[in-house]
Amino acid sequence: MKGTWLLTAALLAASVSVASADQGAFASLVKTLDPVLGYWSFEGDYKDQTGKGNDAKASGNLDLIKFCPGANGGQAVQFDNATEQGQFLSVKAPIGGAFDSKTLSVFLWANVGSEAEDGHWDNLLDRTSLWYLETQWKDVDGAVKLDYVGRIYDPVNIQSGGSDQVRSSGASAPTYYGRNQWHMYGWTYDGQVMVLYVDGKEINRKEYDGGVGPVADTPSEADSRHGHYDINWGAFTQSEDFTNGCMDDTVIVGRVLTPTEVQALYDAMQAKPAVNPPTAGG
Repeated sequence: MKGTWLLTAALLAASVSVASADQGAFASLVKTLDPVLGYWSFEGDYKDQTGKGNDAKASGNLDLIKFCPGANGGQAVQFDNATEQGQFLSVKAPIGGAFDSKTLSVFLWANVGSEAEDGHWDNLLDRTSLWYLETQWKDVDGAVKLDYVGRIYDPVNIQSGGSDQVRSSGASAPTYYGRNQWHMYGWTYDGQVMVLYVDGKEINRKEYDGGVGPVADTPSEADSRHGHYDINWGAFTQSEDFTNGCMDDTVIVGRVLTPTEVQALYDAMQAKPAVNPPTAGG
């Protein structure tokens, strides 16, 4: 498997001429992590760059899913859910498959382009009924700002309880973000604590020992609300919170990355917000 992984990395480096040196550095660093459960660079396709075959597939109006400039060179996938709703990517993730892990690190680059409407959600990445990374526009003293939200659901009573919402706005120094800015969003979970990160820095954390699904008592796909536990970009549970904007390099690791490793991922891309930086304190 290691040889196949290295060969895949070499082929990727040779074939993706549109990627910048910075995007390539991020991809190279991802390939040193272990175990990488999935990695999607969106360099002109939706393929899982681990070589494990967990390629994403597009749904909706395919004319409204395009490629856009990436976080710092290369390409990213762009969702237009303003013209009409229904555009997203998904990967099959059945119980017992590659993405089941008691500990997780989930990171992606995203550029939210939705209009600043109080209460509006944009899905970044989720595993249906089990966990998510999203943003929500919030009115903060008369200014509508972007709040980053992570959550793990109760793995037995899916889509209920769990860690509840862990927000960047709920940190000791509340932090918000702006429209049309690239940021690296993510979280880690070790079975005891969920840690929220943005741009390589810890933003918030919450103690939660309920575990991440699926577990032995998680409802089967046949009994679950949606009949599957797919991984999705751009649509929360494929029925709401449709995203407008771009998604770039996405990695799911079956262990907790250290703060140093998370910072290194951010530094490898060397992307800086194109406009106003995050504002703290509201």
